[in-house]
Amino acid sequence: MKLLVSFKEFAADPVKALLFLMVCAVGYLYIENRMIYTRIIEKQDKDIYELKEQDKTLDSTVIQLIREC
Repeated sequence: MKLLVSFKEFAADPVKALLFLMVCAVGYLYIENRMIYTRIIEKQDKDIYELKEQDKTLDSTVIQLIREC
């Protein structure tokens, strides 16, 4: 496996090599954050659907109770 930054390049200019590694780390964290955000949205969509179903049943129950009065 060939590395993107060789040891000679790292030894010659360690600041550039560290900046390159930092850019890679920030890119990884950005992608991970987007994936987590997507999972949260999907979970909330499921919760909203369940709450809508509960609302429908409660509405029908309330309407039935009003008619009985």
